[in-house]
Amino acid sequence: MRHTLLVIISIAALCIAACSRQYDPRLIAAESAMTEHPDSALAMLNAIDRSTVTSDRDRALYALLMSQALDKNFIYVTDDSLISIAYDYYSSHDDKRRHMQSQYYLGRVSLNAADYPRSLLSMHNAHETATDINDKFWCAMTAKGCAAVYNATFKTTEALIYSHIEYDFFAALKLQPYLDQSMSELAQAHLYYGDYDRSIDLSRQLLDTLAIRPDKTLEYEAKKNIGQTLIEQDKYTEAVPYLEYICKTDMASSQDSSFLGLVYSRTGQLEKAQKISDAIEAHKDLHSYYLKYDVSKANGSLTDALTALKSYDSIASLNLNERIKTDLGTSVIGYYSYKNKLIENDIQLAKFRMIIILIIGVIVLTIIVYIALRYYRKQKRQISESMLIAENMKEILTLKEHECSAAQHSIRELINTKFDLFDNLFKAYYESQHSTSAKKHISNEVQRIIDTLSSDSSTALQLEQDIDEHCSGIMSHFRHDMPNLKVADYRLFLYSVLGFSTTAISLFLKVDKINSVYDRKKRLKIKIKQSESGRKDEYLQYLN
Repeated sequence: MRHTLLVIISIAALCIAACSRQYDPRLIAAESAMTEHPDSALAMLNAIDRSTVTSDRDRALYALLMSQALDKNFIYVTDDSLISIAYDYYSSHDDKRRHMQSQYYLGRVSLNAADYPRSLLSMHNAHETATDINDKFWCAMTAKGCAAVYNATFKTTEALIYSHIEYDFFAALKLQPYLDQSMSELAQAHLYYGDYDRSIDLSRQLLDTLAIRPDKTLEYEAKKNIGQTLIEQDKYTEAVPYLEYICKTDMASSQDSSFLGLVYSRTGQLEKAQKISDAIEAHKDLHSYYLKYDVSKANGSLTDALTALKSYDSIASLNLNERIKTDLGTSVIGYYSYKNKLIENDIQLAKFRMIIILIIGVIVLTIIVYIALRYYRKQKRQISESMLIAENMKEILTLKEHECSAAQHSIRELINTKFDLFDNLFKAYYESQHSTSAKKHISNEVQRIIDTLSSDSSTALQLEQDIDEHCSGIMSHFRHDMPNLKVADYRLFLYSVLGFSTTAISLFLKVDKINSVYDRKKRLKIKIKQSESGRKDEYLQYLN
């Protein structure tokens, strides 16, 4: 008995000693330098021979710090193999702060790789963790990450919301230069959202601040933002000095030059506009073609204007097609594939934990039996209760495995059955990709998809049934609570629940102006607010 207890105590002491071992001091030094001197931290990490980083937790911290240092030094990484080491480790260990940071930098790498669904999921998870641990700095940084993903996917409403969250946290912390940077990003978010007056107010407020704390990069961004906003307001003369300033800086791009050329053209300075158009013509992008079109039209060269406009329209169409594929294909499929992978990982982790629990249970039961047989006969009843608990745990594990299996089957069925339209589109592309009629063929297929979603009542009914199945009967409740709406109102709510953009909804409703969709949505919101439905907040959430 004494010998057995000594063995158990020795094993426990070894475990405690192993768990309490400090991190590699080289990593701690790099982590300490990261905030103020990220370049020095990167140099310190590069000086470490990775073969000397032996323990799992040191490898995880090295991976996290290296990912952080690369990001802070503007070295954009698209391969997630490094940050995944940290993410996998901290996902199964009780270190919420570093787990939150690993989620954030996984989101950054995914954003660099244009894997927007995974990036957004990582950023949202990091933001929730930062909120849980009440870390205001990382609440701001993760909100900044969410806004970046929404901006990259043209979700201007959501980008504005998270830009506000970012700014509010940095304002509460009064932390520079983050506060000035967040003000610049908030001004840009208001510009993209269409709130031009607020965008200009924030940019000018930032310029006043920069008069005290000069920052050339932020000054460039503020004046660029003002110039673009004034163009949107047709105030071309007022925009000239701002755009002339940014085009004289080392940070100026061909896009900046195209904006300056446009305001020259609109203010009658055609010679200057033509000179800029000739200088950036080689870029052959949207901005250069539009400037050439505007200048040629102003000069009366209608043939050149038409040629430039056709080139502009061609690139714009390609960009639109890419957005359609990203919004409806990549986003949904990528999101559910990633969620499916998470479910599989959770199942494996649950099995591993159960094995550990069973092993510990066997050891505990053995000790209890040994003590019971030697000293206390009443321990037999406790042993029986422990066995019942173990059986119950096994039943719970079996039930969870069935639930996970059912969830996987449901996801696979959803993916296999709900994307026939896209399969036809991809088939059309495959069959005609070497043909001169490829564009027309694919365009016709896209138009057929739009007609199917907008005109086929059976397709709309099937979509409502699918949404009811996966969203707790939301469409049936909506029709019951709002019985006297027009067909277009029900369709608008259906497409909003499916997550379609306002542009896509305008195509499905066959309206010429996108403002008609906004007006209809506004009227529908008013009707919902005036209704007595107990689900009105849920309905409004989908429309917002």
